Amino acid sequence: MKKISSLLQIHLSVFLFGFAGLFGQWIQLDAISIVWGRVLFASLTFAVFFILKKIAIFNLPLKTIFILALLGALLAFHWWTFFLAIQLSNVALGLLSFASFPVFTAILEPIYFRTPLNLKTVLLVLLSTSGLYIILPEWDWQSEYVRGIFWGIMSGLSFAVLTLYNEKIQNNKLLPNENKSVILSFYQDFFALILLSPFIGFTFFQWEWNNWGLLVLLGVVFTAIAHFLYINGLKKEKATTASLASNLEPVYGIVLAYFLLDEKIDMNTFAGGFLILMAAFLSVVSIKRAS
Repeated sequence: MKKISSLLQIHLSVFLFGFAGLFGQWIQLDAISIVWGRVLFASLTFAVFFILKKIAIFNLPLKTIFILALLGALLAFHWWTFFLAIQLSNVALGLLSFASFPVFTAILEPIYFRTPLNLKTVLLVLLSTSGLYIILPEWDWQSEYVRGIFWGIMSGLSFAVLTLYNEKIQNNKLLPNENKSVILSFYQDFFALILLSPFIGFTFFQWEWNNWGLLVLLGVVFTAIAHFLYINGLKKEKATTASLASNLEPVYGIVLAYFLLDEKIDMNTFAGGFLILMAAFLSVVSIKRAS
C-alpha cells in the first residue's frame, strides 16, 4: 500500500507540473515576472515548512552556498525559457520541445561521466530531432512558433544539466542527509529569486491582483507542493520510475490545455510529439537498463 501511495504521489506531482504550463497563458505578465513570482511563493512555502519542522538550513559552508547559487541561476534560466516558449507558441509546443530533456540527459551523461557515446543515444537524438522537425511550422526565425520551440529546447537542455548536477549533490555530503532534497529545492528557488529581482525592480507594484493570485497558486501548489510530493515519492520509488512518470508531464499539460484553453492539436504536432515522447521514454529505459 505504501508503494502504491508513493507512486501516486509522483504521478500527482507530475500532473501538477504539467498544469503549471497553463499559467504561462493565464498570467498576463512577461516570462521573467512569472518565474520571479513563482520562486517567491515557492521559497516562502518552503521557509514556512522549515520553521514548522524546526529544520536548520543556513549552517552551510560558503562553497556549498556558491554552488547552490549557480544552480539557482540555472533554474531561473530553465523556467524563464519554459514560460517564454509557451508564451511565444502555445502550451503543446512549449511542453513538447521541453520534453526533449531526457535525450539531452542521454547525450550529456557520457560527457559528464567520461564514457563513450553509444549508437543507441545517437538514434534517440535522431528520433527526437525528427519529432521537432515535424512540429516546426516553418524554418523562419521571425515566426513566434519557431522561436517558442527553440526556447523550449533550451529549457530542456538547461533542465538536463540541472538534473545531472542535482543528482551529484544528492549523492555527496554537501547538504545534510535529513531533508536534503527539500533543502536543495528551497535554495535553488531562493537564489533564483535573488538573481531575478534586479530584472523586476519595483514593477510588481503595478501588477493586477488576479495575477498575484495566480502566482500564489503557481508558487505554492504547482511548485512547492509538487516538489514535495515528487521528493516524498522518491523515498519509496526508484529515480528511473519517477523519470518514466515524468514523461507524462507534456501529456497532462496538452490535455489540460485542450479543455481549459481550447488549444487544438493538429496532425503535425501529434505525430512530432509522439516521436519526441517516444525518444524521451526510450532514453529513460536505456538509462535504467544501464544502471
